[in-house]
Amino acid sequence: MINSHKWAILLVEDSDEDAAALRRVIEKNNWQITLHRSVNVEDAMAFLRAQGGYNKSQEDDFIAPALILLDLNLPGTDGRELLRNMKKDELLKSMPIIILSTSSNPIDIEECYRYGANSYQIKSVNFAKFSDSINALFSYWFETAILPPATMKKII
Repeated sequence: MINSHKWAILLVEDSDEDAAALRRVIEKNNWQITLHRSVNVEDAMAFLRAQGGYNKSQEDDFIAPALILLDLNLPGTDGRELLRNMKKDELLKSMPIIILSTSSNPIDIEECYRYGANSYQIKSVNFAKFSDSINALFSYWFETAILPPATMKKII
């Protein structure tokens, strides 16, 4: 069980089914996680930059994302491009980015680590295995690792 600290995650995922599965895992385990979802790279960057419809200064209960879960195959600009851009950006590069993909292609895995991914997990189509892998992921990042201070004030 994740500690009592309230966390936020930005999920960059175009699949409604995969997003729903992640929500089920979070709810099933009563984790104190706020899940923000972007379906493409452009929306994710707008969220991170508080542009467009995202004005963080008006949200009193806003929690900056401690982690970004990133799918690789997105409509338009793919997840690799978001990964590369974030890791080059002084204000965003310290945010941990976990690749959550169905691809087990060694080329994809190598490329993501070369671009600065903090972890790479393969999404299982089996819900029990998916749930176990998400549990292990959250356990590591929220109970074992020390995350950088997450404050959107530094980003905007």
